[in-house]
Amino acid sequence: MHRAVLAQLRQSGPGISVARLTSGRRCSIVAAFSRDRAAPRWVAKWSGDTIGMASVRREYEALAYLASWAEPLGIPRIIDWEDAGGEVCLIQTGAAGTAAITTLRADRPSPVPVVFDNAAEWLARFQRLVPPRPPVSVRALSQTLADELQ
Repeated sequence: MHRAVLAQLRQSGPGISVARLTSGRRCSIVAAFSRDRAAPRWVAKWSGDTIGMASVRREYEALAYLASWAEPLGIPRIIDWEDAGGEVCLIQTGAAGTAAITTLRADRPSPVPVVFDNAAEWLARFQRLVPPRPPVSVRALSQTLADELQ
């Protein structure tokens, strides 16, 4: 996590400060704030715990699936993803919301209205709105690919 977060901090430029929002056995969440907005610029989620890693992986997969609809649906975009060495780290764009976070730096207004929606909930909501494609046979898929290649 530290390598990914430090790399993102370098890319973020000056005026960005980092706050640890939560740190537990399952998952740690760090957010980067700037003075010009209450919502975070980006959020990093890290886990080295088996259950926590599965949760962060599910969130990554949901965000990856929803990537082309991120802007119209107002959901976070993936900035960086690492899955190696017995740990995972997902860095995503921040999102404004309503839950109060009280563990920020002393010089920031508290509570700051921020919430991080679970990408799996977004995926479920999206799948309720957009009907899934009908199952495709291997033969039909092969024919579609052959048609495209021609």
